[in-house]
Amino acid sequence: MLAFILPQSAQAQSIEVTPPANITDWVFNPSLPQPQTQTGTCVINVTNATDNWTLTAQDLNATTSGYMTEWDGSSYVTGGAKLHNAMNISATSEVMLPNVAGTNIATGTGNTSVSVTFKQEIGYNDVVLSGTHVYRIVVTFTGSITA
Repeated sequence: MLAFILPQSAQAQSIEVTPPANITDWVFNPSLPQPQTQTGTCVINVTNATDNWTLTAQDLNATTSGYMTEWDGSSYVTGGAKLHNAMNISATSEVMLPNVAGTNIATGTGNTSVSVTFKQEIGYNDVVLSGTHVYRIVVTFTGSITA
């Protein structure tokens, strides 16, 4: 019987990112302290406990481009309302969406959970939506193994 043990450096590296849950009950109120915030947990799992990683958050949709945009339940409304301020996301660092440069919001080593805060400034000039229409943005979290 032959047994082979790969040195840790020869093992395939992988990273799994579990993003925060959807935020479905965020009620915006311009009379509250700004920015308004919601916090969730992003779970990072890597193959090896010594792997270094980075985490980015981006809005990759050209329609929203960093701004929460009117959604009718199945699609973004053509010419629909957008909040006047872009969303910011922070963990150990803060970025303003859309974050096309892919600036990191967190870095670390090994498996961990990262607290992620969504920040949105609301003004009296932001349109109040009616019926089933809501403001929506999809944030893409990307984890990368680094050397």
